[in-house]
Amino acid sequence: GELQLNSSLLQDKVSFVFGSSHDKETGISKTYDRDDEGIVGSLIGNGTSIYQISGIYAQTDISFLKNLTTTLGARYDRVSYDWQDDFSPDSSNTSANTSIAAVSPKFGIAYNPWERLTIFGNIGRGFNPPEMDQLFSSDSESNPDLKPEYLTNYEVGFRGGLGYRINYQISAFQMDFVDQVVKDEDTEFYENIGDTEHNGVEATINALVLPNMMVYLNYSHLKTAFVDHPLYEGNILVKTPENQVGAGLRLTLFNDLTMNLDYKWLDKFFMDNEELHVYQGHSIVHAKVNYS
Repeated sequence: GELQLNSSLLQDKVSFVFGSSHDKETGISKTYDRDDEGIVGSLIGNGTSIYQISGIYAQTDISFLKNLTTTLGARYDRVSYDWQDDFSPDSSNTSANTSIAAVSPKFGIAYNPWERLTIFGNIGRGFNPPEMDQLFSSDSESNPDLKPEYLTNYEVGFRGGLGYRINYQISAFQMDFVDQVVKDEDTEFYENIGDTEHNGVEATINALVLPNMMVYLNYSHLKTAFVDHPLYEGNILVKTPENQVGAGLRLTLFNDLTMNLDYKWLDKFFMDNEELHVYQGHSIVHAKVNYS
């Protein structure tokens, strides 16, 4: 649920937002043995799980004068895990329950020197708890020592429009991860690899070239690196292409008929932390026609 309040304080516009959320997921996990040809064999793991995340948040926006707005907010989340191993005997049973909690604050500022231009900046701290199947497995191979990853995000940029047919946004960001979670390609387990740094630039533009035709173009540049890993310090994170480009077209022929054409290009990236194997990237095109 969410509650929003608006008021005037010393001639400044102030708004408050309070809210809460709750999500509960239950699951049944079964694992079967497979031979070298992939034929399913006997049951080797069986368990039930309950994953719950509850959060409360508050945010205030204060508009100074007519063209300056600041945002202050914070969110508190608590995640609980309950895993019941219904297969393994007492000596190797992985049944367990645990919980994680975190506070995520944020601060933002937006300045409008002109009606169609906004200069903005944001600082925030994020929290990504592990998923149930990253901690526990139905084949009795648990991973209870996995910690959540935290990130601090810094972003500055500007957005606006040229007339009312063209909209654009350009921003630069830095994300500092602590205890980032990745999947080990050899063991298939998720693990905390330590601190990493992500720096990049994103740009997008949308244009209404005709009353029934919209086109867009976006580009992102990303640099990632291990910060404190004893083996990979300075190396690039796996599966993080340095450059990505997207473009698309949306055409409305009649009220009920639309056509979409989308293109995406991914730069090459490393497939391992040692930077030995390189995937050369790819291009992909999607075409879609919708009729209601």
